[in-house]
Parts: sequence; C-alpha cells; structure tokens
Amino acid sequence: MTSSGVRGASPYRWVIEILLFSILIAQAVAWFNPAPILPPIMRSLNLGLGGGGLVVSIVSICMAIFSLAGGVISERFGARMTAIAGTWTMAVGLLLAGYAHSLGGLLACRIIQGIGYGLTMAPLATFMMGWFPPSEWAYVNMVNSAGPFVGATLIFALFPIIYVSVGRSWNETFRLTGIVLGLIALIFTVLGREHKVPAGAVGAGAHGGAPGGGSSMSEVIRMREVRCVAVALFGSVWTFELFITFLPTYLHLAHGFSLEEGGQITAILPATAAVGGIVGGLGCAVLGLRRPFMWPLQSLMFIGAVGAVLFTDPTLIRISMVLFGAGTSGPLSATYTVMMELPGMTPVKMGSAFGFAWGVTFAGAFVSPFLGGAIANFIGLFAVLLIFSLSVVAATIALALLPETGPGRRKHVEAVA
Repeated sequence: MTSSGVRGASPYRWVIEILLFSILIAQAVAWFNPAPILPPIMRSLNLGLGGGGLVVSIVSICMAIFSLAGGVISERFGARMTAIAGTWTMAVGLLLAGYAHSLGGLLACRIIQGIGYGLTMAPLATFMMGWFPPSEWAYVNMVNSAGPFVGATLIFALFPIIYVSVGRSWNETFRLTGIVLGLIALIFTVLGREHKVPAGAVGAGAHGGAPGGGSSMSEVIRMREVRCVAVALFGSVWTFELFITFLPTYLHLAHGFSLEEGGQITAILPATAAVGGIVGGLGCAVLGLRRPFMWPLQSLMFIGAVGAVLFTDPTLIRISMVLFGAGTSGPLSATYTVMMELPGMTPVKMGSAFGFAWGVTFAGAFVSPFLGGAIANFIGLFAVLLIFSLSVVAATIALALLPETGPGRRKHVEAVA
C-alpha cells in the first residue's frame, strides 16, 4: 500500500491486527513459559542454575536460526504459509512439553517451540507493513510492541496459579497452555490472509524484494541502520532474558520471597513494559518524531536493572521493575517505525530486516541465561545480574546512532527553510 493515508485501506486489516497481536502473545508464552515455575522444574529434573538457564535459553538459539531462515522462507513461500507453520509448531512444542519427564525430552520440546517462534518473526513484520498504510505504522507498532509483554505478564501472573491449581504439575501446566496456543494457530490458519498489492505498485510499501531479484536478506544486512537496530535489540534482550529467567529465583533465594511473590514482582516488569510500549509509541506517533523515544527511554532500563539488584526494600525493587519495563519497551515502536521508514524499505525487505535483527538478538538471548546461570554457580546471582546489566549501555548507544525519519522532523526542517 503506497498511500500515506487510510483511504482505500482494507478494513480487514483490523482482523489481521488482532491475529498478529495474538501471535505476539503466543510468542512470549512459547519463550518464557518455564521461567515462572523454574524452581520446581529444576527440583524435578535435578538441575542446577546452569541447567535451569539452559531450559529457558535453548529456545533462543532456535529462534535465532529460524528468524534468519524465516525471512528467506517467507520471501519464497509467502508470509501466510510461513506464519501458519510457525504458530502450529509453537503450539505442538508446548503441548509435547507436557509429556516430557527428562531434561533431554524437555529441551527437545523447547527446540520445537524455538523453531516455531523464529518462523513467525519475519511474516509478522511483512503482514503489518503490507496491510497498513504508512500513516498508521507508528500506531500499529505501538500496539504490537506491547504484545510480547502482555504475554509475558500473563505467564508470570498466571502460571504459578495454574501450577498450583493442577496439583503442582508443571507437565499439566504446559499441556493446558499448549492447547491454548493451538487455538490461536487454528484461528490464524482460518482467518489469516496475505495482503495483495495491485499490479504495478512500487515504492515504499510495495511487496518487492531486492532490486534485480537478489536476496532481501543480504541487502538489509548491508544497511548500517539495520545493524544498529540489531545491536540495540541484542543489548536489551541480553539483560531482559537474564532477569526474566532468574529474578524470581534471586528474590526467592536472596530475600526470602515465596515463588508466587517473586513471580508477581517480576510480572511488574512485562506489565510496565506493555504500558511503556504504548506510551512511547503514542508519543512517537503523535509528535511524528522517533529519536526522543528511543535512546532516552532505553537508558531507564539500565537504571531499573541496577536498582532491582542493589535494593533490598520491596517497594524500591518494584519501582526499579517499573523503570526496567518502561525502558525495555518504550523505544520499540519508534525503532520499528524507523526501520519501516528507511529509504527503499518494502514489506518483504522489512520481514528480512526484522528476521535478521531478531536473529542476532535471539543468539544473545540463548547465551545470556545459560552463561549467566553457569557463572552464578561461582560468583552468585547478585554479581551476574549486575554485570549483565551493562549490555543495556551498548543498546542505548546503538539507538543514539539511528537517524530521525519521522514526519515531525521533516516538517521542522521545511519550516526553518
């Protein structure tokens, strides 16, 4: 779609948006589902912190590989078919985890979930950019950036409750959740449609790949701005993944919180992130500016991460979680919109760029909990959480290097001229 307005835009795009938001929630469920009930899983399988971290992080390396591959697969076979395959794979992996009774079996199921997650990354970006006109990108990114954090909030708030209600069986908890993801996959299979561009459509928003029929993936990797986004996401998720995995355990071991209390405090992080993503995205959309809502908000994440580790007062820990969450998601809408507004960007190339940036990010997400858990066996979780927070500084610098692409900046320049 090439018009900057909404005239002629299909009303079916809102059905698509509901489907995309549901898949974003499902992605978070597939990624973080062991974290809120990790201590009983570790006890059941006789795991240490390193093994527990591996249970969470193993999914990330598959997400990394298949986020990259998903961009190529989506370009060749279409976004719809790739997204359908990904959503069903996530559901099947989580359902099978309900029947795993060994570390090897559970890791195999987590690998299946990671493959499904990775396959859905590129199609989501292609769907969003293809169905919505440029004037709505910032607003839709605002909503979508909250989706994963809504899913993570539900996981940390509800999983301990479900776990207790089903007789403290983590297998049954996974089985029930796998059925829910299966319903999401079924609905998307029935209602998901790929946007059709009129013949001859060109320019921003067209569905073409790289000029001359080359690979969109190779083209976007050469773009400096896309590489900066990859570094920014990598640095942010490196810290986020470690905290979301081990903070409930840290609060339980260091401060004596119950498993439910630790999960509820940690749930503040994604809950605030969901709100922070909307607030940051709304400012980005209304003001027509991107940069003020990227690196300044990202810096809040570092402050919150350090505070969550250093403070012992529950109220101060909760406040730190609020800052952490706001800094995690606040820049996302503006960052995604900058990528879409780069010269020559199309839905297919956006899918490849999204897949590349998140592929790099998920590689770090794999290493973070596994490495952090292993190191924590020697120096403790306190030191690991504090040291790993430094990656947010790199993320903040990377965002500061991105250009201003919003219409607000262009209007200001025109007014001055």
